[in-house]
Amino acid sequence: MKKIGFREFLHGNHFRGLVSDLSQFHVEEIMGELMSESPDLSVWFFKELKYVYGFRHSRFSALLVSHVLAGQRRFKELQVILEQFLQEEGSGSASLLCELLSKSFREWDSTGVVWDMLLFLSSRYKMVDDSLYILERMKDLNLNVSTQAYNSILYNFRETYKMWDVYKEIDAKNEHTYSTVVDGLCRQQKVEDAVLFLRNSEWKDMVGSIEEALEFAGDMNKHGVEPDTVTYNILAKGFHLLGMISWVWEVIQQMLDKGLRPDVITYTILLCGHCQLGNIDKGLRLLKDMLSRGFELNSVIPCSVMLSGLCKTGRIGEALSLFYEMKANGLRPDLVAYSIVIHGLCRLGEFDMAVWLYDEMCSKRIIPNSRTLGAILLGLCQKGMLLEARAFLDSLVSTGCTLDIILYNIVIDGYAKSGCIEEALDLFKVVIERGITPSVATFNSLIYGYCKTRNIAEARKTLDVITLYGLVPSAVSYTTLMNAYANCGNTHSVDQLRWEMRAKGIQPTSFTYSVIIKGLCIGRKLEKCNQVLRDMISEGAGC
Repeated sequence: MKKIGFREFLHGNHFRGLVSDLSQFHVEEIMGELMSESPDLSVWFFKELKYVYGFRHSRFSALLVSHVLAGQRRFKELQVILEQFLQEEGSGSASLLCELLSKSFREWDSTGVVWDMLLFLSSRYKMVDDSLYILERMKDLNLNVSTQAYNSILYNFRETYKMWDVYKEIDAKNEHTYSTVVDGLCRQQKVEDAVLFLRNSEWKDMVGSIEEALEFAGDMNKHGVEPDTVTYNILAKGFHLLGMISWVWEVIQQMLDKGLRPDVITYTILLCGHCQLGNIDKGLRLLKDMLSRGFELNSVIPCSVMLSGLCKTGRIGEALSLFYEMKANGLRPDLVAYSIVIHGLCRLGEFDMAVWLYDEMCSKRIIPNSRTLGAILLGLCQKGMLLEARAFLDSLVSTGCTLDIILYNIVIDGYAKSGCIEEALDLFKVVIERGITPSVATFNSLIYGYCKTRNIAEARKTLDVITLYGLVPSAVSYTTLMNAYANCGNTHSVDQLRWEMRAKGIQPTSFTYSVIIKGLCIGRKLEKCNQVLRDMISEGAGC
């Protein structure tokens, strides 16, 4: 059969009538025959059946096509096929897949690539037990595990003691490996260990180079060259970026010992250090010291650093004083400075002042960003001022501002949390009509709103709608709906949602499990609580 003839046959009415009678075994046989003529034709046949006729292929067919794509280095297509494959198979399928791979595809040159991609994707989709099983089988078969796959597994364990076991297995470590470990140590509140790791790991070259540079700067005069303020500023900034604040002071002290005068950059680095450590008063004294030493406020950056520090600690009155002092000294606040103060005002509920500053910023032709607008909308919604939030949102549209889904989500969520589900749906329709793609957060808010108004049936429908927009529900999506069922003592529906999460590779959170246990208690099924607690520990949700 010629290739073109075969393709025409598949699109004909006769074949359409045959599709419903095709079994997975028949398709496997056809694909095997096509492989002898053209692997590409076999892949094309697989995709036509899957995407045109909605045929569900067998595991063997999916893995066969995966090996062809891997052998041809068509990695993007391979990833799509295996992503869909894992979603269909769900959690707990690793043992079956590994058995099939080792028995039927061991002799394929491309099998190592398929194994590695499966490992990476199962870890990426938080199918933790499956990824660990695949990893052990790969090691048993002496298959190469890529650094990318290892990093993905490492990321899943970054908040647990298992992180080190994975880290030790990685031979070709890269910057993602090290950054994941540092992130994990910081999440575990082991900051000192993180710094020690930076110094002792291969990142030590970076720290070491700065140490050497510091020694070199102190010894430059022996070579007939005097280090200047720029030299010390570079060193101080390097230590600041590494979070080694005490070393910043050492650099500055050496600078002062040599009789060098700090400049605006030096002071800015010091201000950042003070704010990072929460020493706001020291920062303010330092800023005043700038003025007493004859510095002119010719840069907005030092002031913005202090504005941020003051606003984050709730000292908005002092932030406003500094803001006006900037203007009095002829320093024109920029978008960053305005945004910092507006955000601080909104956090304290000072919306009139925040909007006044917003209008002033616009009058100076400083274009606001999403963060500035979001701060105002979020503050209004948190104070229950939903009419004002919607009016502000509509005013932005009328003035020609381009709004993203984040801004709409803020108001939709405000409506939902206040139980105003009709208003939330009305704004959701506006989003769709304006061609803006909703996010998972949009639907999560609607689910919450339906649950709050006790319309659980519509909440369940909304969960199903998420996939129609090409999105994947999150743990929040499921947990919100679970909580509504749990409050009614409907443990059956809670169990259904839990297994649906598992099938889609969505990792439950500790809050998810607390909701499940609450539902069991309300439904008087206490005997199941121990099993849920064991599941929680095995899945790492309690770590």
